[in-house]
Amino acid sequence: MIRAQIGMECNAYVLESIEKGKKTAPGKPTAVTKNDGSMTRPKEMKFKERYSRYLIQIKNIDSQLKQCYYKYHGQCDSNMNALLEEDPGFKEAHQNKDVIELISIL
Repeated sequence: MIRAQIGMECNAYVLESIEKGKKTAPGKPTAVTKNDGSMTRPKEMKFKERYSRYLIQIKNIDSQLKQCYYKYHGQCDSNMNALLEEDPGFKEAHQNKDVIELISIL
């Protein structure tokens, strides 16, 4: 249903965030360390790669959530925009391009 409303393909976390009304994201990778807190070189390299992919995925989720904001806000007519302007939370939601907050206001 959400996918049909926004008319674009989104990351599963974006769709889940919109459906649940709060941002969801993949779990942050954790480093596998020895008892003394150090890491072997191969494990360190794997961790850095996983963490890099995680950061890219978070960036993509944030970007797609903002795109969804523009899709939802763009569908509002002038009367709806006037009502949105009256809501105390809209100004911040609009500045942050927060689709989750926009939907809660709507």
